[in-house]
Amino acid sequence: MGRFKNKVLAKLLTRFPVLLDRFIEKTASVEVSGIPWTPVKKPLEDSVVALITTAGVHLKSQNPFDMLDKAGDPSYREIPSATPLSEYMITHDYYDHTDADSDLNIVFPIERLREMDESGEIKGLAKNNYSFMGHIDGRHIATLMEKTAPEVADLLKREGIDVALLTPGGGLCNRSVGLIQREIEKAGIPTISVSIVRKFTEDVKAPRAVFVKWPMGHPLGEPGVVETQRAVLSAAFRALREIKAPGTIIDLPFRWKRREDLKKEAF
Repeated sequence: MGRFKNKVLAKLLTRFPVLLDRFIEKTASVEVSGIPWTPVKKPLEDSVVALITTAGVHLKSQNPFDMLDKAGDPSYREIPSATPLSEYMITHDYYDHTDADSDLNIVFPIERLREMDESGEIKGLAKNNYSFMGHIDGRHIATLMEKTAPEVADLLKREGIDVALLTPGGGLCNRSVGLIQREIEKAGIPTISVSIVRKFTEDVKAPRAVFVKWPMGHPLGEPGVVETQRAVLSAAFRALREIKAPGTIIDLPFRWKRREDLKKEAF
């Protein structure tokens, strides 16, 4: 019954942003100090890029994330870049991932990064990428900050990653993205994240981010709209180079254009 209620709530928060605003207002802040910062040292075409998400993505062969613990699940899944798209799935009850199920790239743009690798826009894609289920709260926030996020940061450092791109799924996923991002920057790897809840990104003092005012579960836009996905990635990587002040968030000019949402005046 609990999971069913979470899924219904997730659909409502996705469809009616005013409800999400109320949720955000009631959510307690996480105390952090300073802003970790690692300067960008290489052009993108000379950089190996890793993808980290909090959208609950994992392989069908892996254990799903725990949806029974109300404080969430701070564990992560290692996902080899060479994995066929048919082997991915999402376990996350706190945002409506119907669209992401039809096009994983709107939360985990693995195909777009493969294309950038093939075209020479990036030097390479990480051998392994990493996924969290970002609805992490209560006692598990400390676990994320002190254990699992630093572990992923260390794995990325060992692999020689030059840049990390982070994407959220739902509401608290944006907070988790920022907390993970901070640990990766502490490890000496510059990061850029895509945010769909600006307040959470601000509160955790994420090192660098771009913001899109889009529904939960859609950090890279609508399913199947490859041009938009590429545009968001291009803007994010441009921001990675251009942002010089720690904590800067750049608002992207993209507007949500799905007809049924415009009719509801959701955005």
